[in-house]
Amino acid sequence: QSIVLPEYLKEAIDFATSGSPKTYTSVHGYDRTSYNVPKGEQNDHDNWEVSGVFSGWTASDIVATPATVADLTWEIYGPGYSVAPEPFIQQMIPGARDIYGLASFNLNSDSGQQGKYGQAYGHLGATYGYQSVTVYFPALQISLAVATNIERDFQEQPAYATCFAYNAAAGMLLNKTVRCVYKTGTYYSGGCKCDPLEEEDATVVV
Repeated sequence: QSIVLPEYLKEAIDFATSGSPKTYTSVHGYDRTSYNVPKGEQNDHDNWEVSGVFSGWTASDIVATPATVADLTWEIYGPGYSVAPEPFIQQMIPGARDIYGLASFNLNSDSGQQGKYGQAYGHLGATYGYQSVTVYFPALQISLAVATNIERDFQEQPAYATCFAYNAAAGMLLNKTVRCVYKTGTYYSGGCKCDPLEEEDATVVV
């Protein structure tokens, strides 16, 4: 899987197809879901030594730091298109009303914004004890990755962190103060709402 990666990423990413997280990282991962337990209760299990956390070649097989995954996201979606030719990347970008592109999620709801500053796409990461998200925001050319060592029913913690981090970075780039609120819901409700990044008077600070 690493054959298409830039050289600097090949040694920074492990593609884990077997074993437990303990083999690859010191970070323990905790199941806090309500699956398969009595109503009103939640799991409380450390999956660090559980084989089966990794799903082989199709999903849940990348082990890397958030910074490395943000770099990978930049290399895929950013202006250099170093992982695949631009026509292929364009197929990956979801339309405004699409849930998916080719191997990519529409993550507009994690941006807290509307219009061009609200466009966001990338991929969720979820497996036993760990949840994450990596996102590219094309208007400001920001790549951002969030990793957590908790598994919850609706993955709200990576979305929450993504929205607040993106808007903090966007506010600095556009010289604006942005306030956000996050409402917990389900995969398809709730989400982040922020002060708008008004395009007509926004000037990028470099």
